[in-house]
Amino acid sequence: REEAWRNGQVDALNDPNYGVRWLAAEGLAAEGPAALPPLLEALSTRKLTAWLRQGAAHVLTKVAVPDPLLRDDLRSLAAQVKQGPAAEIPVLAHAFLPRLSNSRRL
Repeated sequence: REEAWRNGQVDALNDPNYGVRWLAAEGLAAEGPAALPPLLEALSTRKLTAWLRQGAAHVLTKVAVPDPLLRDDLRSLAAQVKQGPAAEIPVLAHAFLPRLSNSRRL
């Protein structure tokens, strides 16, 4: 149920209405680390629209994770998602997924 909600929020990052996109990004960030797998999966597999990139960068910047190294790496990933070459984003996001399951301090 919660997973379906998170997937819906990720879908809403592409909504044409700015308010919907903003609320989706804020909602995902508030979910904390649990929001990261569906978000990174979307960045790995979906068409990277400007809206998805903007919302994902916001979530990656704001999500609270206790591990300082992981937090710093998420901020770096956010910068790449926001301004980096689109061709690199799916590779970077996919490579980040195993780090989430291996991190004990999420």
